[in-house]
Amino acid sequence: MADDLDDEEDAPPPSEADDGAEGHAKKKRMLLIVAVATMLLTVAVAGTVMVLVFGGEEAATDLAEGAKSSATLVYHEVPPFLADLKTGTCRASYLRLAIVVELPETALPRIKEQETVILDTVQAHLRENERAMLVGKEGTERLRFDLLRIINQTIAPAEANAVLFREFVLH
Repeated sequence: MADDLDDEEDAPPPSEADDGAEGHAKKKRMLLIVAVATMLLTVAVAGTVMVLVFGGEEAATDLAEGAKSSATLVYHEVPPFLADLKTGTCRASYLRLAIVVELPETALPRIKEQETVILDTVQAHLRENERAMLVGKEGTERLRFDLLRIINQTIAPAEANAVLFREFVLH
């Protein structure tokens, strides 16, 4: 044990240069921690401001409503129908269509009540379309969007989520 004490006594005392290097390293670490914390705080504040400025309240409301309505979704089958399409020739084109509407269960009575009005409005809309406007993916997606818009306007304030095609036959 005496040797251990001798070794400690033989060791040179810590120099001021060592203290300076350790102090400098501590200052760098503290500066790095403060910089990272400041950056994180800035990002958090900027994110909050962007959400609030660019419709965060609406997005949060839409998300909450979507979560509520998605829990109780039902599918309502609209009776199939035939619609004449606009044509410039003697030969008539028509569309045989069967759709299913995805909507919250609370909107089901409203769509059943307004089904005749919806069918009439859809028929009128389709009579304004030509066959070429309904062909292909773009045509069917445009029609799906139009049908959803017509249904939502008719059953407002209730709102349908989607229109699904069961049958889509162009003649």
